[in-house]
Amino acid sequence: GQLDVMSEGLLLLTDDVTFSNKLVHAKSAHENEYLVQVDHPIEMSVIKRMQAGMKFEHGITLPTKVRKIDQTRFAIVLHESTPQQIRHMCDAVGYHIRALVRTRILTLRMSSNYPLGNWRHLTETEVTALKKALGMKGS
Repeated sequence: GQLDVMSEGLLLLTDDVTFSNKLVHAKSAHENEYLVQVDHPIEMSVIKRMQAGMKFEHGITLPTKVRKIDQTRFAIVLHESTPQQIRHMCDAVGYHIRALVRTRILTLRMSSNYPLGNWRHLTETEVTALKKALGMKGS
């Protein structure tokens, strides 16, 4: 999946077309986790509304996991990814996003101490775990 210009975080680059298609295709319904900072205190009623799924003109979002971290930050786990879904969800409940960071794709979690803008090759173990999570064989 892509990140919009106002977002940051974990990206995977690959030349494996089969892997890429399984990873980004909407039907695969795999987990992506994000850290979201908004402009004012988060109410539990809003968390519950996001968790239940929300109706938009393109359809209803799947139920999601949302965990309040502090007054203005929450983590959200999506099983689908429509363009700017988190931004639409926040707009619908009256929050403006100040920061949006993808922290996890399936089994791969972004290290908090890895410098912004740097990259590395995945380990064989990481590739195997990702492919297994996608129902693929091999490394």
